[in-house]
Parts: sequence; structure tokens; C-alpha cells
Amino acid sequence: MVTAVAEQDVQLSWDAFLPKETPRNVRQHIDRFRESEWPNIKRQLGQVFHLEIPDGLEPHWVDPGRAILWQQEVVRHRKATTDSDGRQRFVAEEVAGAWKPIGKGVAFNNASIIASYLNKGLRLRPPVQGVDAVALEAAAPSIVPHTPVIPVRKFVCRRHGEGTHEYTTWKAYARHCIASMETMEEKPPEEVLKTMTQFKFFCAIHMQGFNSVKAARQHITWELKRPGRSLHPTLKDMEVSQ
Repeated sequence: MVTAVAEQDVQLSWDAFLPKETPRNVRQHIDRFRESEWPNIKRQLGQVFHLEIPDGLEPHWVDPGRAILWQQEVVRHRKATTDSDGRQRFVAEEVAGAWKPIGKGVAFNNASIIASYLNKGLRLRPPVQGVDAVALEAAAPSIVPHTPVIPVRKFVCRRHGEGTHEYTTWKAYARHCIASMETMEEKPPEEVLKTMTQFKFFCAIHMQGFNSVKAARQHITWELKRPGRSLHPTLKDMEVSQ
């Protein structure tokens, strides 16, 4: 499985390059795309193109289906060398430069296009090192500090005998429940509960949130249609108490 963007990359909010004066209706259209289309595109990237987008990571949307990507500059230098006859020659040498956001947004509305961009070396976020300082400073108000998740407890499935299925992360525990087609018995950790409060509906087993009934139902339908999937939290189970 290829991970499109590593966890050590710079963590910027999805709307880091969305102008503050963006009309409310435009932002609403983007939100609808994020809720209804992006989860399906993300799933297709994993199933068809073997590209995994880490949980909680989104492109820098600037319009529904359009996003700003990051690209590393290639700087060409003239380098002096000496040949076997002692003569000095100059050759062109390419050196990797800083990472910068490119353009005003590219089409980012289907898995095939996105896979093509990612396979060419473009990224949803730049690496920690080598980021253009000016570009990063422009998005600084939206930077979300990245702190590693430190497990504070174990998540245990007691259906298989004591001590046989213990997990140090919620994600690993969720994967076990999905593979075993079992309901979750453990309570989500604090970081998951905090994420849930940002949505009206949240699927704790797939770590996906939704702000509309339609998007939540589409998620349930999609998951139940997948081979070997006959169990999923109901819409009522996914409803977040405010």
C-alpha cells in the first residue's frame, strides 16, 4: 500500500488557501463536495490505485472539485568539472529546491486524475523540511500543530479469549472489528471524541464524519455493498449528540 502523504509532513488546514472573503455559498458548495464526493474518491484511490490518504487529511480545496497541490522546485546550476585531460568544463546539475503551492487550483474531482498527480510527485502537503518560508507563512494562520497520538490505554476485543486481541490504537482496533464483522465494544479515545464534535454524524469504525443525512446514508450504503460487509453502525448510531 502506497501512502500518498506521510504523517511527518506539514499539517495545514484544508482551507489554508481559501480566501477569507470567499462567499458563504461557495464555501457551502465546497463543504457538500467534501462530505459527499471526497470520501468516495478517497476510497477509490485505495481500492483501484493503491494510494492511501491518511485519515483526517484533505486537499486544499478552493472550489468544489478543485484544489491547490504542492510541488518541489528543481533548480538547475552550472557546475565546474575537470575532464581526464585536465580541461575544465561546465555541466548542468539539477538540485531539488523548496516545496511551493502551485497555481490557483487544479481539477481534483476523480480518482484517476488525482492518482496521476500523486504519481508525478505532487503532494497534498509539503514535507517538514524544504518548505518555502514565504508560502508557509501565508498559510500560517491555518496551521494545525501536529502532535503524535500517544496511546493511553489498550483497546481489547474480548470475543476471542482474554488477551488475544489487544490493540494500542483505535485505528487498529477498528480494523479488527471491520475484518471480523463485529460491533465495537470499546469507547472511542478522547482524540476521536473531540473529532466527532465537528460533525452531525460520525462513523467511529471508519473514522469519517458527515454533516448531512444524505452523505451519512451514502456512506452506510457504500460500506454495506462492499464484499464481505454485512454489518455497519446505523444512522442513529452515527448521530453525534451536541
